[in-house]
Amino acid sequence: MMRFALPAAILIALPALAWADRPNVEPGLWEHTSTTTMEGEYAMPDHIETTQECITEEDLDEGIQLHDAEGCEVIDQSISSDEVTYRLQCADPQGGTMEMDMHMRMMGDRMEGEMTGDFETPMGEMKMRMEIVGERIGDC
Repeated sequence: MMRFALPAAILIALPALAWADRPNVEPGLWEHTSTTTMEGEYAMPDHIETTQECITEEDLDEGIQLHDAEGCEVIDQSISSDEVTYRLQCADPQGGTMEMDMHMRMMGDRMEGEMTGDFETPMGEMKMRMEIVGERIGDC
């Protein structure tokens, strides 16, 4: 089965993304919940994951570094302090491909967004949708 590193939290992206302005995110302890739906021949039940992370002033000053997804390339992006939109194309060594779109909105003490992906795998086509919500829940 094709395996791509899909983000579990909202504040991940790729090193190629450069923030023009400081992200509209308040430092502190954040809780992120993602709900992932997979459709296709090998559809899976919805997966809900909740994580927590501490976001510091230093993280925000650095523009929040995003994790590199191996085998993926950013083909379009738009970044502001309040919004991030990007499109990825990925290739898997096992012969599959994926195209993913992400749109995130940052509103100070909360964030929300969506990722959608179309996968071409040796086992057939699959579609993924991930809804992401995050909120500041306190100090670190």
